[in-house]
Amino acid sequence: MAPFYYGGPPLHLPETLTVEEVRQIVEPKGAAALRRERDHPIPLRNRIMIQVGLYRCALRVAEACALRRHDIRWDERRLLVRQGKGGRDRWVDLSTESVAILRLWDARRPKGDTFFCSLKGTALGPRYIQAMVKRAAKRAGIAEPDRVTPHVFRHSRATHLLQAGANIREVQTILGHASVATTMIYTHIVQPYIAATVERVDETLP
Repeated sequence: MAPFYYGGPPLHLPETLTVEEVRQIVEPKGAAALRRERDHPIPLRNRIMIQVGLYRCALRVAEACALRRHDIRWDERRLLVRQGKGGRDRWVDLSTESVAILRLWDARRPKGDTFFCSLKGTALGPRYIQAMVKRAAKRAGIAEPDRVTPHVFRHSRATHLLQAGANIREVQTILGHASVATTMIYTHIVQPYIAATVERVDETLP
């Protein structure tokens, strides 16, 4: 993404996807895709890892690899990220729909501690997930698919939450940033949306 200039050194903004591009990647299209997920657990696992793990929960790739089944609190609708960046634990809230999606994989996954595991029950590695994400982007017809990395879904989630009206502190908590200053980078991406909001509000207020 091109640098953003604010009167000082150029600020390089995170690469993001649009909401529609994320939807293209995570929503199976057509009978063939649905059959593939029904007949083979790997496509189902990969889609759910991207949709819920990397995007909705904004997990870093290492956090997705390390997620354990017992760290998902199904009834409480949240999951525990252990030893995230900086060695910090954090809780991530899950929507009712996200819990239901995770249960689809949980019903078919091999026995083992790691949640997003191989068919042998072993943990997946970051390189595998990085390659899987690029394949999914290419299959979905995303422009410049090589720009799509696991971390891009995390950036995209933060941006989309702000665009939808979440406040910066909420996004900071979801991402697990120690300082809100780190999260503030996303406000530069959504600046046009903020300007549009001001324009809309000023039409109705004194």
